[in-house]
Amino acid sequence: MAELRQKWITEDNEAFDTKAEANEHTRKPLVVTALNSLTQNDESLSDWLATNRADVASCFDTGSIKRVTKSERSKLAKAIERLQAIYEETGDTKLAFLNEHGTAIVETFRWPTQRRMTAEEKSVAVKNSLIALADGNEDLASWIVANEVALLESFDAGKEKRAPSENAMKGLADYRARKAAEANAAA
Repeated sequence: MAELRQKWITEDNEAFDTKAEANEHTRKPLVVTALNSLTQNDESLSDWLATNRADVASCFDTGSIKRVTKSERSKLAKAIERLQAIYEETGDTKLAFLNEHGTAIVETFRWPTQRRMTAEEKSVAVKNSLIALADGNEDLASWIVANEVALLESFDAGKEKRAPSENAMKGLADYRARKAAEANAAA
């Protein structure tokens, strides 16, 4: 039986299985250009940052409490369903537990707990994770920490920014005015 698959082809004739991969490929030159302006045209550093942008961005989340998003829960559910299908096809006893308790695993999944860090502890943890990522280069890690905001903006180069609707902005202004009036009345 023939299997049909959708492919995403970019302007430079590269084929990708998902739209997200194709978008990442088309955005990479824009990200590198934004990084070049930040690194004073140090192309090797810009390429390294572009290649490791997900890891660098995740280093800044070190010490933050992470919650399970809907998309992560959906990915977990699909993975469990796939394992359950494999169990049904093969009868592999090693997958019996997942087959039996798959929905409970998906419903109760949480990221490991983590204690809240102070600002100082978090900055030390971020720097240490960046040093590990940069193979022990403390100067690079310090530079990345010092340029966090500009780096994160460069990583988002080429992403479409959607403007909020007029109704949403009007509703927000009304809410703020109402809260200000309540605060003035309480004072």
